[in-house]
Amino acid sequence: MAQCKEQVWDQWHYHDCRRNAVEDGYCRQHHPRSVQARQEASNKRQKEKEAQSPAARLERAQERITELEKMLSLLYYDVQAYGFPDGSLIGQEIANSLERVKPYLGEI
Repeated sequence: MAQCKEQVWDQWHYHDCRRNAVEDGYCRQHHPRSVQARQEASNKRQKEKEAQSPAARLERAQERITELEKMLSLLYYDVQAYGFPDGSLIGQEIANSLERVKPYLGEI
């Protein structure tokens, strides 16, 4: 029976794989379809691991903060434009809340 035609590294030099060829002159491990399937699975695991990394989580948090800051600035403009009666309790609460977060909005 023919041997696999893949060259493998054994920490000193390359040599022919010693397994029997199963399909297209390759063993099951070195057949291009098997290699591709293993590589895709490895890439998927790596992407999942990267998605849970602190850097990726920080990036998502920064995007969310930017989104919330935009929403807050729009709310601030709406309150300024439409206002609330001075005697309104909800108007006073919103004004107080906006005054507290105004320093965090930067230049508006």
